[in-house]
Amino acid sequence: MTALTHAPNVPQVADTDVNDPKLRQVIDGAAITKSPPQAWYRTMGHNPEVAKAFANYWDLLHRGGAVPHQIKELARIQIAQMIGCDFCARQTSPLAATITEEEKTCCALPNWEHPDAKTRAALHYARTLTLDDGRDTAVYEELKEYYSNAEIIELAAFFCLTAGGNRMAKSWSIEPHGGVSAIPAGAISIHGRESMAASKPHLEPTEAELIQRACQGDKEAFYSLVRPCERAVYTTAVSILNNSEDAEEVAQEAVLKALAHLAGFRGEAKFSTWLIQITINEARLKLRKDRRHLYESVDEQRTSEDGEYFPKDFADWREIPSEALQRKEVREALKCAIASLPLKYREEFVLRDVQQLRIEEAAQILGITEGSVKTRLLRARLRLRDALAPGIDGSWSMGKPEYQKVRPW
Repeated sequence: MTALTHAPNVPQVADTDVNDPKLRQVIDGAAITKSPPQAWYRTMGHNPEVAKAFANYWDLLHRGGAVPHQIKELARIQIAQMIGCDFCARQTSPLAATITEEEKTCCALPNWEHPDAKTRAALHYARTLTLDDGRDTAVYEELKEYYSNAEIIELAAFFCLTAGGNRMAKSWSIEPHGGVSAIPAGAISIHGRESMAASKPHLEPTEAELIQRACQGDKEAFYSLVRPCERAVYTTAVSILNNSEDAEEVAQEAVLKALAHLAGFRGEAKFSTWLIQITINEARLKLRKDRRHLYESVDEQRTSEDGEYFPKDFADWREIPSEALQRKEVREALKCAIASLPLKYREEFVLRDVQQLRIEEAAQILGITEGSVKTRLLRARLRLRDALAPGIDGSWSMGKPEYQKVRPW
């Protein structure tokens, strides 16, 4: 169909018929922003209120927000190519001049990956939302490495608005699709199950997938699990043993033990966390086994360089009563202070400061938000400070079982 015979399903409003000054401002502005172009808003001009609302929302998500404009613009082009809207695929925002021709041409090809990890994660997300290809779990794991939850919401809203806009433009048939198509041959398409199955983006396997493959005997999968945390394992061992050779030995033992018990890994924490815990246990075990060097033989004669004998000094290892009493008082005070916390604060304190769980893990266990975790932990620590700080209420020296503040602050 040529431009002369093209008849759009929804015609454009003539410039002389645009009476709304704000709609006129939107159409004139589209001559500069170009994404979407004036033809889009002229078509929407049949309903000025919807056109103006769309323009405001589009400006907020496309040219505003926290995610870089270039990333969102490249994803918009990718979505247009996957949906098959030649009209939208031809448009390019002048604010995204850094996007190369290679990126425009290849962004929707099944085997092409963007070299920048952050951009690549956003493109994978755009593909999954557009194609509904079942890769949600893997895609969100990748997204969370580079974007906050607020930025993920921003991307989701923009991608969904873009996909809907592309379908609208394609259905309206705003302009003829004559000449060279802006959609490259072999691009991923939403049409046809075969093309969807062949066009799943190449993503790194998830941790669960690697563990499953490793349990089935795939050595490379196990190497992929261990490789990212090799340095953390070695550093942990060195921090406990203070000896590089012993640390290397312990690191090897930890990895071998992880491999031997991989089938029993329950997935309650990350594999790296589990492996580091094994390393800590192995390092502590080695310390207990190697305590012989801390002792000297009682029977061995000690002589100076001149051969003169001098007696040994034996330390008195008996417990000092005053120190033992002080430690007992501290333990009892700490026990009573923790017990005096309200349940919700006590649970939070134990999970974070005793068990050393991460904020997101504590939030998941307690079923609350991460912000609530931080607030409760702060309040728990403040309450413990009031209960334990000497001189506030004299509980330690007076032997009171309860802890009450006597000062208004």
